This record gives sequence, C-alpha cells and structure tokens, in this order.
Amino acid sequence: MEYYWGKKCWWVWLVVGLICCVLSLLVKNQTVSTIIGGFAFSCLWGIGEMFQQEKRVLKGWFPENPARHEYYESIRRKETNS
Repeated sequence: MEYYWGKKCWWVWLVVGLICCVLSLLVKNQTVSTIIGGFAFSCLWGIGEMFQQEKRVLKGWFPENPARHEYYESIRRKETNS
C-alpha cells in the first residue's frame, strides 16, 4: 500500500485491526477467534511497517513509485535543509 498510496492510508489498517479485535472477542469458536485475532495483530503491526517502509524507500533499500517521485524528493529536501 505504501508503494501506491503512501502512508496516508494507515487509518484503514487501524480501523480494520480494531474491528477484528472486537470480533475476536465476540466469536465463540476459539479457533476462529484466534485466527481473527492474529489478523487484527497483523493489521495493527502493518501500521508501523508502513511508516518504516517509507524510510526504507528514502534510504534506497526499496524502489520508489515513479509516480510519487516528487513526494519523496520533497521529504529528501526537508531532511537536507534541517
């Protein structure tokens, strides 16, 4: 998601993660509840990874989306001016 939309869509993972947390508490089947809870954890963990991915792209460890080149360049300019 970071490649196409950047980190601005982090809230989607938050909403899905919170919904799955609540669902995992409400589901009576222990196996299904565990699976939903694991998915919730993955969604919430993904928020942090999305922010880390942007840093990895800025370091050149991962390719940047050419359509978002100006966005990354603006961040690089801010970092060099600071």
